[in-house]
Amino acid sequence: MCFPTRKLPSLIVSGLSAVVVILGLILLIMAIIFQTGESVLTADMGDLSDFAALFRNGIFAVVLIFSLLALAVGAFGVGFQCKPCRKSPCGFAVCYGISIGLIWIVFIIVGSIVTAVSTVSSENIGKMCDGDASVGDGAAAYFSDIDGLLNNQTANNMCSTICPCDSAAAAPWMALDEATLNYWNRTKSPTTTAAQRAKDITSLDVSGSVVNYLDCFAAVDEEINDLTGVKIIRFFEGKYSCSGVCTTGLFFMSLDLSKGVPDETCLAHIQTEIKGSMQYIGITVLLSGVFMFFVWVFQYCLWKKFDSDPYEDI
Repeated sequence: MCFPTRKLPSLIVSGLSAVVVILGLILLIMAIIFQTGESVLTADMGDLSDFAALFRNGIFAVVLIFSLLALAVGAFGVGFQCKPCRKSPCGFAVCYGISIGLIWIVFIIVGSIVTAVSTVSSENIGKMCDGDASVGDGAAAYFSDIDGLLNNQTANNMCSTICPCDSAAAAPWMALDEATLNYWNRTKSPTTTAAQRAKDITSLDVSGSVVNYLDCFAAVDEEINDLTGVKIIRFFEGKYSCSGVCTTGLFFMSLDLSKGVPDETCLAHIQTEIKGSMQYIGITVLLSGVFMFFVWVFQYCLWKKFDSDPYEDI
């Protein structure tokens, strides 16, 4: 016999179930925030928008189901404390135990997988930037190519004869040291030397009125703003004022010069988007499964009919 009376296991099951109810409510709130909150999945991502919406709606439906399951399991568990349930035959406890036996396993498996995947994904992004071969040279090279393409494009064309900048807005770049500018094949000197020209170093042109790189190019090619990659960049730059994945560029692609010289990469914010979307949901599902497991263990003590239990007469 687990306990001499029904009171203690009943209180334990009800207390643990109350925690499951709270976790179920948290999951429900997370599902709503996931569906309606601002994130990379709700941003305009061009050709990827339909896929992102499908993915977001699917995850919302799954999390909603898990939250309702947790609320149901918790509510029935708390029900062991109500007087009619305490005085009923053990059939209620048996049916409840059989049902929860499968549910807690599913919660723990799904919660563990989601937590692990979201954590590993964010950590791997950092490793890719560090050149860690364990996450694949191809992925690291891909991020490097993205940074090289985008950063070099803005560095070469912004504040050039193609997109001459407003002198007042470009003051922070004119204040940079030559070594930094030369790294990006630029110089603040109005004329270049033969050695600089041999390295394709060009002068910063601040004789115009351009203050935004994308606006400059959109005047020539309006379709540039419809490109999927540009929309993703616009989202991260606009939300986090960051530039590049692993390396900051000399200029922002979508933000005005008034934002200053980029000094932060988007890496940490990409990690935030991944963790914010899935990791906390996974942890909550996992915790729900753990508490359901303990409910499942202790409710077995309620399967028997106690011959004499003062608690039943309360």
